[in-house]
Amino acid sequence: MPEIVTAPASVSANSRNSAPVNPPNTPPSNPPLAACAGVPTLMTAVHVSKATAVVFTSALLVYGGHPQSLLDSPAADILRAIPSTWDESIVLPPSEIGEVAVMARRSGRDWFVAAVNGAAARTVRVTPAFLGTGPYDAIIARDEPSNAAAMRVERRAVTARDTLSFDLRPGGGFVARLAGPS
Repeated sequence: MPEIVTAPASVSANSRNSAPVNPPNTPPSNPPLAACAGVPTLMTAVHVSKATAVVFTSALLVYGGHPQSLLDSPAADILRAIPSTWDESIVLPPSEIGEVAVMARRSGRDWFVAAVNGAAARTVRVTPAFLGTGPYDAIIARDEPSNAAAMRVERRAVTARDTLSFDLRPGGGFVARLAGPS
């Protein structure tokens, strides 16, 4: 099944056509695919490709680019921590087929939240009510509003009562690691 989820990701990410991409014989019971199907991802920002490692399901994570650029990335701590399997996956609002995919995924005590945006700029608000008690240490890589090729990385404490707000550029996104309390 991972190849079914990664197929539309690859086609959508590598296509400049914003028409929805839906693989044949896709089971309708696959929430991550249902949320991601047809999102016309333009991959205008480098960090959006990092968000797809959380949003799309694949047993093999592959990142494009020179290895040194990945090691030098301000989001390297997030990349190193992204697992290839998940204990829990939640499609979050405001996910909308063909427009935006927002996912929360848990591995052990850590949560990863990511969004891949379509062709229209939007603000995404995530209330992480799925978190357990206590503060989580968050590392967040997001769109830099003034430069489509740049990202902003911030660290902060997050609880289940907080609201995370992200202004997404067309084709932009964000990825966050929320490390659970020890």
